[in-house]
Amino acid sequence: MKKITLFLVSLFLAVGAMAQTPVVTVDNIGTAPYKLDDADAAKIFELENLTIVLDVTTAASLSGRGAFFCVADPAQAVPGSFSGSNTSFMACGHVNASIAYLAAAKDGQHFSTGTIPANSTIKIAYVFDKTNNKFKSYIGDTNAGWTMDRDFGTYEIATPKMVKEDFANANIYIGGGMANNANHELGDATIHKVRVYNGTLTVDEIKNLDFVKEISDFENGKIYTFVTERGWMGAKDDNDKVISTVYTANAVTGSKTDENFQWTVYKSINNKYYLYNVGKEMFMGVESANNTAVPFAATPQGLSLTFKKSSNAAYPIMFSTDNAGVVNHSGNHASGLITWTGGWNTLDDSGSNHKVEAVGTLDSETLANIAELVAAYEAENVLVHAGKYYTFNQNGNYITSEVANSRIACSTIKDASAIYYFDGEHLLAYKTGLYFGLNTNDWTFEAIGSNDISAIEFVAAANGAEEKYNIKSGGRWLHLSANGDGSTFVNRCSANTCGDAHNWAIETVEALPVTISAAKYATFFAPVAVTVPSGVTAHTVTINGEWATLSEESLTVIPANTGVVLYSETADTYNFTITENVEAIEGNALLGSAAATYITADAYVLGYINEDGAPAEVGFGKAVTNGQAEGTFLNNSHKAYLPAPTNGIKSYSFRFGEGTTAIENVEVENEVKAVFDLTGRRVEAITAPGIYIVGGKKVLVK
Repeated sequence: MKKITLFLVSLFLAVGAMAQTPVVTVDNIGTAPYKLDDADAAKIFELENLTIVLDVTTAASLSGRGAFFCVADPAQAVPGSFSGSNTSFMACGHVNASIAYLAAAKDGQHFSTGTIPANSTIKIAYVFDKTNNKFKSYIGDTNAGWTMDRDFGTYEIATPKMVKEDFANANIYIGGGMANNANHELGDATIHKVRVYNGTLTVDEIKNLDFVKEISDFENGKIYTFVTERGWMGAKDDNDKVISTVYTANAVTGSKTDENFQWTVYKSINNKYYLYNVGKEMFMGVESANNTAVPFAATPQGLSLTFKKSSNAAYPIMFSTDNAGVVNHSGNHASGLITWTGGWNTLDDSGSNHKVEAVGTLDSETLANIAELVAAYEAENVLVHAGKYYTFNQNGNYITSEVANSRIACSTIKDASAIYYFDGEHLLAYKTGLYFGLNTNDWTFEAIGSNDISAIEFVAAANGAEEKYNIKSGGRWLHLSANGDGSTFVNRCSANTCGDAHNWAIETVEALPVTISAAKYATFFAPVAVTVPSGVTAHTVTINGEWATLSEESLTVIPANTGVVLYSETADTYNFTITENVEAIEGNALLGSAAATYITADAYVLGYINEDGAPAEVGFGKAVTNGQAEGTFLNNSHKAYLPAPTNGIKSYSFRFGEGTTAIENVEVENEVKAVFDLTGRRVEAITAPGIYIVGGKKVLVK
């Protein structure tokens, strides 16, 4: 059994404003009874308004008499009549195969609701509304069912909090807790999942808890069913192709408990999706050509699936491949095989729109195996990987982050403006910190948070050009065009039919250029680890009083997502080689961002500071809002900053380590002390200000 516990920000959300995140989730319980552990029970005992949702498969006959979910003092026998007991309990269960008694009153009041379906997988939900002194039940599958309301009037509705107040040693049982009475035995069912919510869900909310409404709802490790108006998508034991139950030739009926009709949707680190059939223990193959049957494969095949929302609210999910079309439960194949057919626009119909429901959780071993197979496949076959920097060029014309005449310019010069970071879905310009986007029909650059940032897709060149790729964004394909003056820019097409103009060479960036000005200092932040080049030192920062103290030793490798202060005696552009990540550094006060990001907090940034008439020096001063609201500033691309202190200090000056001394000059005593610069070269005479190693200690010469 796997157990997952989820936490709400607060256990005391107002009724009607409840977030659909359970306080407690328990998966794959199996046969009742099951006693919640003390930590989970403690969360539930705090609740007065709550919703309990159970996913169960009933036996052929509900011969057992008991509660699917109950709270009771384990020493307290519950009377057979559920009335007149004058005890505090919350019992949700049935008395026999046809009548459901749902008792939830302080003094044992109860009411009957109707028949609980037998031999099927259903949801049973109980809603306790202390505010209105009402109890509601919902029993049925996710498409149909019924509700029953009970207003207890003069009786107090029983809640877990009330039970705990009456019985300090009370426990919470799933499918148990009332076995002291022969008339209330354990529920005869397999319990798949129990979820407890802080607040009252409506019936519609309960029905839709497990349906995928947005592509982002997919979770690795969850098991789903895919159903269209034409039938269920699944497999036969003796068939190597994907089938649909719409065809009588299949002689099978889809079921959420049949593993051949269960799928897991695995999303890789590169934001690519793969479908894996739980029963067949195989992937859906996606190398099929248009109008051919969809195969199974032992390993991920071809490019991943692309998911899209359909126009049918009841069946909102469609999926396709880049080249093979949309998966469709076509009526043209008597064998009942699902095919890749047509495109998005031609098949937004009853055969390609899927209703997707989460019906379980994959075991950890299978999930790990899927992850390993996908990672191995993508290492060999995926063109562009998340977390890496790239350049893109067409015959030596590089896509830049520069804009000319309202067009994204291309250049034959491969410099910082040609570098992009791929986060698995979007391209971020290294130089500007803006995202590649599509505004109406024009390519543009967008700030973080914009609705016009487009997902990027990479596919092998449509015309078969070797080592060339087509790039798609916002439903349009990128290609190279020429201005009248001979310059080039990025244009767009609705289809990748422009031949060689659509074919881009993709080059991995090995090093990030960083410029250090005559001020000798700069900040840096990147989502990757980089090696510090010769001639530069890199330091983390701690705050000590009025000083921003730089780490005494320079870093050899800057870990990913680590803000640093760089120092060099020589103003220049230095290449920081991308390398394997190293352990994060604790105690560093610097924060940062790769994207140009608006920070909604007071902060200090690197610059010249000048207080009380003293000469200007480099340090950390209050960030300028530049027209933004007070307390908001723009942190530039790949830069670091200091959160504002609470001590009212206007700015911070630098010092290197606790033992570094700032002095005007260095006096060498009679015994000669060796002097070195920060690159390790011996200095015969100090002729310029800077940081030197004298007698084994760092000194700052002004």
